Amino acid sequence: MGRGTGTLDGLSIAHAVCDDLLERIRCRTLFATHYHELAGIQSDALANRSLAADECDGRIVFRRRLVEGPSADSYGLQVARLAGLPPSVLERAAVYLKELKEKGAAGASGEARTEGAEQGAAEEVDPFHRRILEELAALDVDNMTPLGAIALVSRWKAALAAGAGGNADRKRKAKKAAAAPPRPLPPPKKSDPWLFD
Repeated sequence: MGRGTGTLDGLSIAHAVCDDLLERIRCRTLFATHYHELAGIQSDALANRSLAADECDGRIVFRRRLVEGPSADSYGLQVARLAGLPPSVLERAAVYLKELKEKGAAGASGEARTEGAEQGAAEEVDPFHRRILEELAALDVDNMTPLGAIALVSRWKAALAAGAGGNADRKRKAKKAAAAPPRPLPPPKKSDPWLFD
């Protein structure tokens, strides 16, 4: 519940839906959410369960076993690592997470990031990566084939690898690129008949 909304909106919607299920509808329901804040809801009609997980050296192993109560952590960065996000993205996410927890904007208290913090994080994205994000936002995924999506991700990966010099070099290139108008990424090859339907 709440995906695709602002953090506070999503949390509010998920909490209200949970309340409505408990108080008005009162049916047997499997209610899955990523909001740890909802683990505090108390009701005789509610049983809070989570998947058992073991963490070792920053890695997570999910056990195929339900346990009583909420999970000990959201394991977001570990799940992102399992999903194959690049180490550079995971390292940067860990820095952001630490900053947010230090500011009290996220973490155990579950308070949401402010719009200003989200905007500040967005402004830090260099133009090269911003172009990829803009292309991603403009995609018509409903008309894309699975192989087309794989080809597009492969192209982005190659573009990222080609543009991934040293950190100082990357910052220098980002400053230079910020002064120039953005250059579009090369279009998908029209010779790939399986790219789009």
